[in-house]
Amino acid sequence: MAEDVSIEVLSVSPVESGPKDLVKGRIRAHLADDRGSLTIQGWVIGRKSRAVAVEVMQGDTVVAKTDVNLKRPEIAEKFSDVSEAGTSGFQLTLEPEQQGETELMARAILEDGTAAPIESVRVRASRRGLLRRLMS
Repeated sequence: MAEDVSIEVLSVSPVESGPKDLVKGRIRAHLADDRGSLTIQGWVIGRKSRAVAVEVMQGDTVVAKTDVNLKRPEIAEKFSDVSEAGTSGFQLTLEPEQQGETELMARAILEDGTAAPIESVRVRASRRGLLRRLMS
């Protein structure tokens, strides 16, 4: 369905619930390509336990998961006292399965098994117009 769907990023914001003091991090969401994919990327550092993965949740469902292991030299510089800051990055790409507006929450999975919210992104997926589909 992704080829017939257009995605719009409406907002990225802090998560309202959950243990906010367990991680420090940020996400950025943008269109991955012209086919309707969404890329979520960012960085995360666990405060008491190392962040090993990031899950993207839609409600109670995990819709994507990736390891935290991408190089982030600017984060290593900013958090020079945290040994894993240099590889605190992550990135994943999602394709919408349905139309409508939804909120996706990125959460860190820490080495001790704890899950902690990072930020959320609100997106809208809608069908492209006939002209747009014909021109693709």
